[in-house]
This record gives sequence, structure tokens and C-alpha cells, in this order.
Amino acid sequence: YMEQQYNDSRARIIGSLVLLNVGVLVMGSLVSYLLARRTLQPIEDALEAQNRFTADASHELRTPLTTMKTEIEVALRDPKLPIADARNLLESNIEEIDRLSKLADGLLILARTGDKPDLQKVPVADLAKKVAKRFDAMAKQKDIMITRQLHGVTAQADPAHADAIIGILLDNAIKYGTPKTAVTLVVVKQDNQACVTVHNEGPGIATEDLPNIFERFYRADTSRTGGKTAGYGLGLSIAYKLATHMNGTIAVKSNKSGTTFTLRVSVA
Repeated sequence: YMEQQYNDSRARIIGSLVLLNVGVLVMGSLVSYLLARRTLQPIEDALEAQNRFTADASHELRTPLTTMKTEIEVALRDPKLPIADARNLLESNIEEIDRLSKLADGLLILARTGDKPDLQKVPVADLAKKVAKRFDAMAKQKDIMITRQLHGVTAQADPAHADAIIGILLDNAIKYGTPKTAVTLVVVKQDNQACVTVHNEGPGIATEDLPNIFERFYRADTSRTGGKTAGYGLGLSIAYKLATHMNGTIAVKSNKSGTTFTLRVSVA
């Protein structure tokens, strides 16, 4: 009887151990899988973003190159190409080269934002004033006036990044602003932050486009520019990336009468 009890107990213990080990193995495998997925997800996301970015960049590069090649091939077929037509062809090619240069510069900036930012005390009003001066001529060509409301505030920021962001926002505001209106540049201190606001008067951004305007190569409805493509859709993406890189933020509000972008960085 004792031997039978011993054998039964031994069998039950072995069975329990087997079930326990199987359960531990299953749970361990499941937990390992979940942890592996969680660990690999950022890598997969980065790889997917890189592939998408490469495909988009290739597409954007192909368009001006195809245009230039087509124009040159058509011109070469004409043995008696007039000087005036040749000059027009060269001017068109220069425009395409300028667009390619801007695209290359934008891609280079996006690639370099992995470097550590040079954070220092930046007098935001002085910087904004200097940047706005560079855009006075561009605004004048469109009969737009840049109004400035600059209040003294010092931010903890990368001066090159801040310069580029303000320039992008002003360029965007002028580009999409309605002629004979004003673009307003405001620098103030709010909630222990330096705030740079750029507002223009124009058709605004459609509600469905707002969540996507900071994405690379995203371009909203071309009706904002009269059906003309204004750029590669890199400007706002660069501004957002640079702002995030120096621990800042960019927000946008838009309606049918205009658009407002606000850059916020910590005060020094």
C-alpha cells in the first residue's frame, strides 16, 4: 500500500512538474515574443520610414531631371534652334537646377538633425528681426508687408535652428499669403516660453490637411497657390524636425481667413 501511494504521488508530482514546465515554457515564449516585438518595433518603423523617404526623394528628384532631359532632347532635334529659344531653355534648366539645389539642401538638413544641437542663450527678437529683413524683398514682390511685434526674450535654443525655422515660417506665410495683405511676426514670452508667431492672411489650410502638413514631401491642395506647385513639401517638415531637435514645439491653427504657426522654446 505504501509503495502504491509512493508511485501515485510520484506520478502526480511528475505530471504537475511537466504541466508547470510546459506552462512556463509557453508563457516565457509569449513574453519573449512580445518583448522582441516591442524592441524591434522602433527599428521596423525607422526602416519603413527610411524606405518611404527614399522612395519619395527619388520621385521628387526624378521629376525635374525628366523635365530637363525632355527640354534638352527637343531642343537638340532642331538643327536651327534660335538663340532666343536656346536662352529660354537655359533659363528653364537653371530654374530646375535651383529647385534641385533646394531639395538637396532640405534633405541634408533632415539628415543632419541627428547631431547634438548647439543650445545657447538666443535673443529671439533680434534674431527674428534679422531673419525678417531677409524676406522684405520677397514680400514686396507680392505686395505683402511684414509687420513686426518683437518683445525682448531670451531662449535656450540653437541659433542656426531657430534662424532656419523662422525663415521657413516666413517663407511659407508669404508664399501662401494673399497679395496686398500683411504677414505678422510676433515674439513674446508666455508661460516661461519664448513664442514666435507667424500669421498670414490667405485661403488657409484645409482641415483634412492640417494633421499632415509636417510630414515630408506632403503638399496640401494646390489651390492655395493658384494650382502651381510651390515646393517639395520639405519646409515645414524641416521646421518641425529642427524645433523638436532643440526641445521646442510648433503648432498650427488655420481657417478660411488665414494661418498661424507658433514656435515655442524654453526661455534661458
